[in-house]
Amino acid sequence: MTGVTAVLFGLDGTLCEQRRPSREVLATAFDRVGVDPFFTVEEYRREAREIGGTGSVVDRRTTCFERLARRKGRSPDLGRLVADAYEVTRDYTDVRLLPGAGKALDALADRYDLGLVTNGGPDTQSPKIDALRLRSVFDATVLAGYETAPKPDPEPFEVAMAALDASPAETVHVGTSPRADVAGAAASGVESAWIASETDGSTPSGEEPDYVRRSIRDLLPPPWRRESAQSTDRQE
Repeated sequence: MTGVTAVLFGLDGTLCEQRRPSREVLATAFDRVGVDPFFTVEEYRREAREIGGTGSVVDRRTTCFERLARRKGRSPDLGRLVADAYEVTRDYTDVRLLPGAGKALDALADRYDLGLVTNGGPDTQSPKIDALRLRSVFDATVLAGYETAPKPDPEPFEVAMAALDASPAETVHVGTSPRADVAGAAASGVESAWIASETDGSTPSGEEPDYVRRSIRDLLPPPWRRESAQSTDRQE
């Protein structure tokens, strides 16, 4: 790939993580309500992927918890109470950059325009962005699922590229989700760099990234520059 001018990033899992694990937050939420846990974080995540949708992360979480409660033979009202307790427990400012993320952003910002394309609204994502002092790092920020359709829909990628005055051929997207990031980038005509930190490096069928790296720190040097240089060498 040649002529890259813009690099887009996901946020959660790509650049940062919550200091307090979701599993611990969910356990505390059940404890606040005074009931034994009746679903796991893994079940919650699967449910969230199934329902998809746009709008508030908080509203979607409530829907997930209501559906999970019903599936487990509990009242949806109980699921709603657990969702409320989860929201009270979760501190969206309690986040940290992943190792190497700051260095990677600093280095890439010297060469490219940077965009942030993250699923979630200002209720959950803005506190993270501000706590991490990332707002000034990015030349464009798109809260997908709030300002646009959520990833993997092409719209948030297209909005970010328009803001950066970049074409799909001039853009690379970096993210951790095969569905939201890899498939979303492909649907937008954009190459993807998949950060496969929590997998064996294999992606679901039909969601093949252009570049695979184990962590954000492995983006230096940028893989698209290396492969472009190799392509030029072959042509010569």
